[in-house]
Amino acid sequence: MNPFDEIDAQSQTWKIQEDGIDIRYDGSFIDPDDATRLFEALKNEIAWERHVINTPGGPKTVPRMISWHADEGLTYSYSGLLHRWQGWTPALADIRDRLIEKTGIRFNGVLANFYEDERDSVSPHADDETDMEENATIASVSLGEVRDFVVKHIHTGQRHVMPLEHGSLLEMAGRTQHVARHSIPKAKRPCGPRINLTFRQVVRSSV
Repeated sequence: MNPFDEIDAQSQTWKIQEDGIDIRYDGSFIDPDDATRLFEALKNEIAWERHVINTPGGPKTVPRMISWHADEGLTYSYSGLLHRWQGWTPALADIRDRLIEKTGIRFNGVLANFYEDERDSVSPHADDETDMEENATIASVSLGEVRDFVVKHIHTGQRHVMPLEHGSLLEMAGRTQHVARHSIPKAKRPCGPRINLTFRQVVRSSV
């Protein structure tokens, strides 16, 4: 059964719950005018950085800009990159507080990603680093250009492609990170910038 058969286009909400995947989507989490205001604020508040990582084929520039923000002292690492603590900006704190009100979850860190255009992307991966609370919900807020989110089950091969709208919220819960990989592929058409914020529950690091 295709879970998208039951999407209610009027509500802008849907969910996928199959074979360990637990994903929920709210396309109108932040109203358009507010989302645009927050997008512009984040562009200016955050010191975006385009990192270089070491791969078996040599150094590779990450195809998007990144910034990590969290409660005091919390770090986050993946792909050989250690992101040291930066505090919450006003816009990030605003969105975090909205999430706490909606979900009841106290997120203590956020990985911010800035996609400049259609060439920026993120390859298939799971957010299963040891820095994070196991099976904790990850809340992904999208602002700016609509981009496709792809999730694929690692055992069944089932694949879903979902457009993430301006001001939307996508929650990945339960065992989603253990049984599926997700990505934002390069767009096939020219498109403008997008900011994605993945709010997390991380454990205290001694680094």
